[in-house]
Amino acid sequence: MKNFVFIFLVPYFIFIIESGLMIHLSGIIPNLLILYALFFNVFENSFRKRGLLVAGFCGLFFDVISSYPLGIFSGIFLLLAFILKLILQKYVRIPFFQK
Repeated sequence: MKNFVFIFLVPYFIFIIESGLMIHLSGIIPNLLILYALFFNVFENSFRKRGLLVAGFCGLFFDVISSYPLGIFSGIFLLLAFILKLILQKYVRIPFFQK
């Protein structure tokens, strides 16, 4: 159940906040979906693949509100998450994340 919440529901609520409330703010608006996807991948164990699933769903939600063809942002988010996973696996060793 915890996996379901972090993979599906949290990105959905971030999508609702970003598409509904952030439009009314003026100035620079941060992309909360990509920030969530990247933070999820950084703080997850680098050998698990749930972060790629989160990045895919965040990209899909961003595809829904964009005017670009469907799948562009999903591919970008997945590519960024995959590159981040590779960097974390090969070059970064964080001892308290490894079990």
